Amino acid sequence: GIPFSPLAPEVRAEVIRCSHRVLRPGGSFIVYQFTGAVLPHLRQAFGDVRQQFELMNILPARIFCCSR
Repeated sequence: GIPFSPLAPEVRAEVIRCSHRVLRPGGSFIVYQFTGAVLPHLRQAFGDVRQQFELMNILPARIFCCSR
């Protein structure tokens, strides 16, 4: 549960890059957020990012599954 929105752009980019780097092949980085603002940043590091929407969460959340 990393709050990406308030992070400085360079910190957000570093967290995402490091997360990608430490995942072994076939690993997944799961991100949940309440907006889609982080999606372009995830796609930049991971390429294909699957997206789901969880309505049962209060507030409804977006779930991004980033694979390596």
